[in-house]
Amino acid sequence: MQAWYLLYSGNGKDKNTHLVALLEQLGIEVYQPMMTVYKVRQDRPGQFRRKSVPLFANYLFVRFDHSQLNFSHILRLSGASYFVRSCNRFATMPSEFIDQLKQRSSEKKSQRNTRNTKSKQLINLIKNEPRDAERVKLLHQSLVFHAR
Repeated sequence: MQAWYLLYSGNGKDKNTHLVALLEQLGIEVYQPMMTVYKVRQDRPGQFRRKSVPLFANYLFVRFDHSQLNFSHILRLSGASYFVRSCNRFATMPSEFIDQLKQRSSEKKSQRNTRNTKSKQLINLIKNEPRDAERVKLLHQSLVFHAR
């Protein structure tokens, strides 16, 4: 049975893109939610540079069937560090949570559905958090919540 797992990929943009390519070659679905940030340009005061960055730096959501492909096989790939655990087992994320993340990143604000589920509320909380470390902390807390 396929499930979504959270894989920590270590530091480095190039390492991350290489790991995504390796995972996709194995037939693993990979998702890394992105967000847009605006940074002040040093060379042009008063202007901003728009940049797309990962919502959770160094983390990838991967979907695969662990009975078909062993966790250790994935961890042997260059760039893969560890799978996040919760309650002494590999943490899984509900598909609803991933679907909400995908939907949230593809929709425009004017098209958003006003109905709030717990997943949507959590995603809104995560997306509105400006500090990367706090977003990751919220993600880890949601894993513990879903493991219960």
